[in-house]
Amino acid sequence: MLRMLRRNSKGPTEFMAARTASTTAIEEPQPSDRLTFFHLPAELRNEIYEHVISDATLSLPVTSSTGTISQMAKVALRRRKPAPAASINGLLLASKQCRQEYLSVLLSTINVVVEIKDFDFENLMRVSSSLGDVETRALQANRNLCLLLDTRNCTQKDLAGIRRWLDFRKDDKKLLPWKYSFPLDKHLPPSTVGRVRLMRELEYYADNISTLAVDVDDGQKTELRAIIDAFEGRAMSLEEDLGRDGQRSKSLPRNVRGLAGGGLM
Repeated sequence: MLRMLRRNSKGPTEFMAARTASTTAIEEPQPSDRLTFFHLPAELRNEIYEHVISDATLSLPVTSSTGTISQMAKVALRRRKPAPAASINGLLLASKQCRQEYLSVLLSTINVVVEIKDFDFENLMRVSSSLGDVETRALQANRNLCLLLDTRNCTQKDLAGIRRWLDFRKDDKKLLPWKYSFPLDKHLPPSTVGRVRLMRELEYYADNISTLAVDVDDGQKTELRAIIDAFEGRAMSLEEDLGRDGQRSKSLPRNVRGLAGGGLM
């Protein structure tokens, strides 16, 4: 007790001054004085955004129920594994400023794959037309945009769908840099004969689509050529794989022809 009294033996004024100084020393900083994520340099924030996005892919099935690209991105990310989805979506929901910064990096960097079934581009055209300025600028800078042409058909209706897409692309001022591919892994048969048949089928699609070249202008021919190359490229890779495996594409006769609705006869 005596020791305590001796420790506090200062006068009232001195004691109150010392107590006030001690309280001030341990006082919590005001919220305005705290550092936040946005105190980091913009370059560092962008690196963090890119790290979260790295190796991620947005697989966007374009259906009649889809909205804008950013809404489609949220839906697609929810369908991914929980951890990546939570980390990517979390930044979209953190704050208005974070969403604006992050969405621009997300859409200009991430791999975007849009599934197109039987050359039906209608909903993609609708979504493309509804893009805002921020989304458009970001997607125009993205070189990882892919249209996955998932089809086992090539009817006149399908060709008409390609023609409508070419006309849309001709007049589209936003003109996103889409690339084209065929989902070979999804349709790859286990047998050698099945793979040869698929190779011939892809060649048939390429030949049939190339007939549109006579009715389109030079600008559209470039776009059409990219679509044809998607099928020819996959057919060539199949043929190369068969050659490496010691198989010959002659296991089916060369005069095998494609059916009007797809397939072979």
